[in-house]
Amino acid sequence: MNILQLKTNNIQSEAKSSKHSIRTRFFLFFTGLALLIMILIWGLLIALLKPNYISSKKAGLISLADDIESIYNTDGFRNNADRLSFESNTETLIFDLVYQRYVYSTASLVTSRYVDRFPTIIDETIKNIEGRQLFKLEFTDIDAEMYIYGRVIDNNRAVLILLTSIDPIDSTTVILAKQLVLITLIVLLLAMGLSFVLARKLSNPIRSIASAAKNIATDGYDKDKADTGGFAELELLSKSLDYASDEIAQVQNLRRELIANTSHDLRTPLTMIKAYAEMIRDLSGDNPEKREEHLNVIITEADRLTRLVGDLLELSRLESDFTQLEIEDTSLSECIDETVSKFDLIRETQGYIFEVNIGGDFIVEADKFRLTQVLYNLISNAVAHVGVDKKVVVTLFSESADHCRVEITDHGVGIPKEELPHIWERYYRTAESHKRSHIGTGLGLSIVKNILTAHGSEFGVSSTVGKGTTFFFKMKLSNKIINMPEV
Repeated sequence: MNILQLKTNNIQSEAKSSKHSIRTRFFLFFTGLALLIMILIWGLLIALLKPNYISSKKAGLISLADDIESIYNTDGFRNNADRLSFESNTETLIFDLVYQRYVYSTASLVTSRYVDRFPTIIDETIKNIEGRQLFKLEFTDIDAEMYIYGRVIDNNRAVLILLTSIDPIDSTTVILAKQLVLITLIVLLLAMGLSFVLARKLSNPIRSIASAAKNIATDGYDKDKADTGGFAELELLSKSLDYASDEIAQVQNLRRELIANTSHDLRTPLTMIKAYAEMIRDLSGDNPEKREEHLNVIITEADRLTRLVGDLLELSRLESDFTQLEIEDTSLSECIDETVSKFDLIRETQGYIFEVNIGGDFIVEADKFRLTQVLYNLISNAVAHVGVDKKVVVTLFSESADHCRVEITDHGVGIPKEELPHIWERYYRTAESHKRSHIGTGLGLSIVKNILTAHGSEFGVSSTVGKGTTFFFKMKLSNKIINMPEV
């Protein structure tokens, strides 16, 4: 068992025993939620039962008084008043203040026993500013309570009295409490069962994905082994891990290729330097012409090593964001002229042709040093892949009101369409690489990609096999534009 697998197993063991696991949290959450709901139900049904009942009784008396007052002295009053009193389980009396007698009553025999209290109620009601009064009577002999509501009606010529008993609710509360205990136990059991089922349904797919992903750095993500449980979020997680696995595998391949290619590129010049140094020592030390030739080979190979190490360091800095761009107004046409002039030697000695087409002096917002690197690498790449005409074309023109475009074209063998997306990768070799006799580090286009990406510039390549290749990039224009050509 390797270190990675050991660490993964330790993490999984900790996850199983952790108090913060999904199962534990689901159990605590659902149990706590069930308890909270039951506490609220207990409070509403028991603690607030009696106050709500009393409040409802009082509101019912006032509503009934409004209805009876509205039909008083109308046809069919008695029948309607009897019906309203019966439906609300309320006894109704009306005392005529003019004739000093009761003109209507539904009072029962029990209530009539306490009719001697009604004059006091009538007097208190009349004295009240609003002509309304609510009384509470307690009958100790029959262990009962009653609310009595009095209201002056018929333009102060009569008093309406309503009587309603308050049913004892203590026994009802006891019954509810017993039922709530049973309901609470049932709800808690359901909550615990539900939490177990849901936690298992969610945690098992997560464990399955974790098991499939534990060797992601070595063997890759086994998506066939992962069970997402049908959850969309876990499906997304599984796809993300699959993508990460592919990316890690690609990075590992690139790392191996980088090491292999770098080792090869380092070994070749080192071998040459050693061989020619030994030749100088053993053979050409006393021959000035041979010694000069061999020393030139050593210097060339040393320069090649220097370029390779420099490009590796440069690429490392760019990819690690260690390099800060120094953005300033830069003349892109001047950068092109300066860069092309660096190839004067091979133009004079090897017959290369550089055609430069500049449609104006464009001032762009860029890091001048990095922009020159981009131009040099792209032109060097065109030189390395130039066709039999040995011609490289560099074009600069306005593409829009705020952007200009640079194109570097060669007439070489071209790049197959399927290989175009990969040419920006480090040390990527096309199928025609073995046919091109040029010396390069294989990192130039990768450096170009990083610099242009840091500038936020759009770039790309188009190529036709047998006809040539054109690289391009766009730059944002500064507010300062001079010598703009007329359109």
